[in-house]
Amino acid sequence: MTHSVKIGFAAALLAASLMMPFTALSQSQEVIEKGATGIGLTVGNLVVVPAKAVSMFFGALSGGLAFVFTGGDREVANQVWRDSSAGPYYVTPELAKKAVGDRPLLSEKTIGGMPSPSSGGDMPPSSN
Repeated sequence: MTHSVKIGFAAALLAASLMMPFTALSQSQEVIEKGATGIGLTVGNLVVVPAKAVSMFFGALSGGLAFVFTGGDREVANQVWRDSSAGPYYVTPELAKKAVGDRPLLSEKTIGGMPSPSSGGDMPPSSN
């Protein structure tokens, strides 16, 4: 190999090795985010599923009592049963995103939610 080919190969190898930590960092952040989402959904479902079961139990009881006290009006009892047994029955990622909203994308111009001085963003005036 000639000297210029060796230098080109070394430069390409150096550039590739310098870029690898950045791709690994972004992939690790995705793994952390997916793990945190899984933990959040699990904890949320530990609350939502038992609460939904209690709601459905009392809805069935209330529907039965409504049927008895309205003189056998099935329409009232069915309305109570429909309202208490309607989903969702557990928290899904889509449901959580709908309830909370999508996480904003972070850019180079923000640091901790505030514009960075180098971005030229709207910074509060200095007190000098």
